[in-house]
Amino acid sequence: MNDVQPGDDVAAKTSGQAIASLVCAICSFCTGFLLGIPAVILGHISQSKIKKSGGVLQGSGMALAGVIIGYITTAGSLLLLPGILVGFSKGITESARETACMAKIMEISSKLETYNLLSGGYPSTQEGLNALIEKPLTYPEGKTWKQQFTELPKDPWGAPYQYVFSGAAQPETFEVISQGADGELGTVDDISSKEAP
Repeated sequence: MNDVQPGDDVAAKTSGQAIASLVCAICSFCTGFLLGIPAVILGHISQSKIKKSGGVLQGSGMALAGVIIGYITTAGSLLLLPGILVGFSKGITESARETACMAKIMEISSKLETYNLLSGGYPSTQEGLNALIEKPLTYPEGKTWKQQFTELPKDPWGAPYQYVFSGAAQPETFEVISQGADGELGTVDDISSKEAP
Protein backbone atom coordinates (compact mmCIF):
# COMPACT_ATOMS: atom_id res chain seq x y z
CA MET A 1 0.00 0.00 0.00
CA ASN A 2 1.52 3.32 -1.11
CA ASP A 3 1.41 6.27 1.23
CA VAL A 4 0.11 9.50 -0.19
CA GLN A 5 2.90 12.11 -0.46
CA PRO A 6 2.50 15.84 0.16
CA GLY A 7 1.81 17.74 -3.05
CA ASP A 8 0.07 14.81 -4.80
CA ASP A 9 -3.07 15.91 -6.62
CA VAL A 10 -5.47 13.74 -4.63
CA ALA A 11 -8.71 14.62 -2.85
CA ALA A 12 -8.42 14.63 0.96
CA LYS A 13 -9.55 11.43 2.62
CA THR A 14 -10.03 10.36 6.22
CA SER A 15 -7.25 8.29 7.74
CA GLY A 16 -8.33 4.68 8.26
CA GLN A 17 -6.07 4.46 11.31
CA ALA A 18 -7.80 7.49 12.86
CA ILE A 19 -11.16 5.77 12.36
CA ALA A 20 -9.78 2.51 13.80
CA SER A 21 -8.36 4.41 16.78
CA LEU A 22 -11.73 5.98 17.57
CA VAL A 23 -13.60 2.67 17.12
CA CYS A 24 -11.12 0.87 19.42
CA ALA A 25 -11.42 3.68 21.95
CA ILE A 26 -15.22 3.50 21.99
CA CYS A 27 -15.14 -0.30 22.29
CA SER A 28 -12.57 -0.01 25.09
CA PHE A 29 -15.36 1.21 27.40
CA CYS A 30 -16.52 -2.43 27.43
CA THR A 31 -13.16 -4.18 27.28
CA GLY A 32 -10.90 -1.78 29.20
CA PHE A 33 -7.23 -1.80 28.35
CA LEU A 34 -7.65 -4.65 25.84
CA LEU A 35 -8.72 -2.16 23.20
CA GLY A 36 -7.57 1.03 24.94
CA ILE A 37 -3.92 0.35 24.11
CA PRO A 38 -4.51 -0.24 20.37
CA ALA A 39 -6.64 2.94 20.31
CA VAL A 40 -3.72 4.94 21.71
CA ILE A 41 -1.18 3.40 19.34
CA LEU A 42 -3.35 3.80 16.24
CA GLY A 43 -4.25 7.36 17.28
CA HIS A 44 -0.59 8.40 17.58
CA ILE A 45 0.35 6.74 14.28
CA SER A 46 -2.54 8.35 12.42
CA GLN A 47 -1.80 11.81 13.90
CA SER A 48 1.77 11.52 12.67
CA LYS A 49 0.69 10.43 9.17
CA ILE A 50 -1.96 13.17 8.98
CA LYS A 51 0.67 15.84 9.80
CA LYS A 52 3.08 14.44 7.20
CA SER A 53 0.40 14.17 4.50
CA GLY A 54 0.19 17.93 4.00
CA GLY A 55 -3.60 18.02 4.17
CA VAL A 56 -4.24 14.98 2.01
CA LEU A 57 -5.29 12.92 5.04
CA GLN A 58 -7.91 14.09 7.50
CA GLY A 59 -9.23 12.79 10.81
CA SER A 60 -6.90 14.34 13.36
CA GLY A 61 -9.92 14.99 15.62
CA MET A 62 -10.90 11.32 15.52
CA ALA A 63 -7.30 10.31 16.18
CA LEU A 64 -7.06 12.72 19.12
CA ALA A 65 -10.36 11.44 20.55
CA GLY A 66 -9.13 7.84 20.15
CA VAL A 67 -5.90 8.67 21.99
CA ILE A 68 -7.65 10.48 24.86
CA ILE A 69 -10.38 7.87 25.35
CA GLY A 70 -7.80 5.09 24.98
CA TYR A 71 -5.61 6.59 27.70
CA ILE A 72 -8.60 7.10 30.01
CA THR A 73 -9.95 3.54 29.66
CA THR A 74 -6.48 1.99 29.92
CA ALA A 75 -5.65 3.97 33.06
CA GLY A 76 -9.07 3.21 34.56
CA SER A 77 -8.64 -0.50 33.86
CA LEU A 78 -5.18 -0.56 35.39
CA LEU A 79 -6.51 1.17 38.51
CA LEU A 80 -9.30 -1.42 38.81
CA LEU A 81 -7.05 -4.40 38.03
CA PRO A 82 -5.57 -4.78 41.55
CA GLY A 83 -9.08 -4.85 43.02
CA ILE A 84 -10.16 -7.49 40.52
CA LEU A 85 -7.07 -9.59 41.24
CA VAL A 86 -7.58 -9.29 45.01
CA GLY A 87 -11.22 -10.34 44.64
CA PHE A 88 -10.19 -13.26 42.45
CA SER A 89 -7.48 -14.39 44.87
CA LYS A 90 -9.92 -14.12 47.80
CA GLY A 91 -12.27 -16.41 45.90
CA ILE A 92 -9.46 -18.91 45.38
CA THR A 93 -8.42 -18.65 49.03
CA GLU A 94 -11.99 -19.22 50.26
CA SER A 95 -12.37 -22.21 47.97
CA ALA A 96 -9.11 -23.68 49.28
CA ARG A 97 -10.28 -23.14 52.87
CA GLU A 98 -13.58 -24.88 52.16
CA THR A 99 -11.76 -27.84 50.59
CA ALA A 100 -9.34 -28.07 53.56
CA CYS A 101 -12.29 -27.83 55.94
CA MET A 102 -14.12 -30.71 54.28
CA ALA A 103 -10.93 -32.81 54.33
CA LYS A 104 -10.54 -32.20 58.07
CA ILE A 105 -14.22 -33.01 58.69
CA MET A 106 -13.72 -36.31 56.87
CA GLU A 107 -10.64 -37.03 59.02
CA ILE A 108 -12.57 -36.26 62.23
CA SER A 109 -15.43 -38.48 61.01
CA SER A 110 -12.95 -41.28 60.41
CA LYS A 111 -11.60 -40.90 63.97
CA LEU A 112 -15.17 -41.02 65.30
CA GLU A 113 -15.74 -44.27 63.41
CA THR A 114 -12.58 -45.68 65.03
CA TYR A 115 -13.91 -44.54 68.42
CA ASN A 116 -17.19 -46.31 67.67
CA LEU A 117 -15.42 -49.55 66.72
CA LEU A 118 -13.37 -49.54 69.93
CA SER A 119 -16.12 -48.50 72.34
CA GLY A 120 -19.27 -49.80 70.69
CA GLY A 121 -20.77 -46.32 70.34
CA TYR A 122 -20.13 -42.71 69.46
CA PRO A 123 -19.43 -39.96 72.01
CA SER A 124 -22.50 -38.12 73.26
CA THR A 125 -23.10 -34.52 72.22
CA GLN A 126 -22.02 -33.45 75.74
CA GLU A 127 -18.75 -35.43 75.51
CA GLY A 128 -18.24 -34.01 72.06
CA LEU A 129 -15.00 -34.19 70.13
CA ASN A 130 -13.13 -33.90 73.42
CA ALA A 131 -13.69 -37.69 73.69
CA LEU A 132 -11.09 -38.04 70.93
CA ILE A 133 -8.34 -36.43 73.04
CA GLU A 134 -9.35 -37.46 76.60
CA LYS A 135 -11.03 -40.66 77.76
CA PRO A 136 -14.59 -39.79 78.85
CA LEU A 137 -15.66 -40.68 82.39
CA THR A 138 -18.61 -42.57 80.89
CA TYR A 139 -16.39 -44.70 78.60
CA PRO A 140 -17.57 -48.35 78.72
CA GLU A 141 -15.65 -50.61 81.13
CA GLY A 142 -13.49 -53.23 79.49
CA LYS A 143 -13.33 -51.37 76.17
CA THR A 144 -10.14 -50.02 74.69
CA TRP A 145 -9.86 -46.23 74.44
CA LYS A 146 -7.34 -44.74 72.03
CA GLN A 147 -6.39 -41.08 71.81
CA GLN A 148 -7.23 -39.88 68.29
CA PHE A 149 -5.89 -36.28 68.49
CA THR A 150 -3.42 -34.55 70.80
CA GLU A 151 -5.53 -31.37 70.62
CA LEU A 152 -8.90 -30.47 69.16
CA PRO A 153 -8.59 -29.42 65.52
CA LYS A 154 -9.82 -26.00 64.41
CA ASP A 155 -11.36 -25.14 61.08
CA PRO A 156 -9.48 -22.98 58.55
CA TRP A 157 -11.15 -19.88 60.03
CA GLY A 158 -9.77 -20.66 63.49
CA ALA A 159 -12.98 -21.90 65.14
CA PRO A 160 -13.49 -25.31 66.79
CA TYR A 161 -15.52 -27.90 64.93
CA GLN A 162 -18.97 -28.61 66.36
CA TYR A 163 -20.25 -32.12 67.05
CA VAL A 164 -23.83 -33.32 67.32
CA PHE A 165 -24.82 -36.92 68.13
CA SER A 166 -28.34 -38.14 67.52
CA GLY A 167 -28.41 -41.34 69.55
CA ALA A 168 -32.17 -41.68 69.29
CA ALA A 169 -31.99 -42.21 65.54
CA GLN A 170 -31.53 -45.69 64.16
CA PRO A 171 -28.91 -46.15 62.99
CA GLU A 172 -27.14 -43.73 65.32
CA THR A 173 -25.69 -40.78 63.45
CA PHE A 174 -23.39 -37.87 64.17
CA GLU A 175 -22.59 -34.62 62.45
CA VAL A 176 -19.32 -32.67 62.47
CA ILE A 177 -19.85 -29.03 61.52
CA SER A 178 -17.71 -26.02 60.70
CA GLN A 179 -19.36 -22.65 61.18
CA GLY A 180 -17.67 -21.39 58.02
CA ALA A 181 -16.29 -17.94 57.30
CA ASP A 182 -18.98 -16.05 59.23
CA GLY A 183 -18.33 -18.00 62.45
CA GLU A 184 -22.06 -18.51 63.08
CA LEU A 185 -23.75 -21.89 63.36
CA GLY A 186 -26.85 -22.50 61.27
CA THR A 187 -26.02 -20.14 58.41
CA VAL A 188 -25.65 -20.87 54.72
CA ASP A 189 -21.84 -21.09 54.78
CA ASP A 190 -21.73 -23.92 57.35
CA ILE A 191 -19.84 -27.01 56.19
CA SER A 192 -21.01 -30.36 57.53
CA SER A 193 -20.07 -34.04 57.45
CA LYS A 194 -23.53 -34.62 55.94
CA GLU A 195 -22.18 -32.97 52.77
CA ALA A 196 -19.24 -35.39 52.56
CA PRO A 197 -19.25 -37.77 49.58
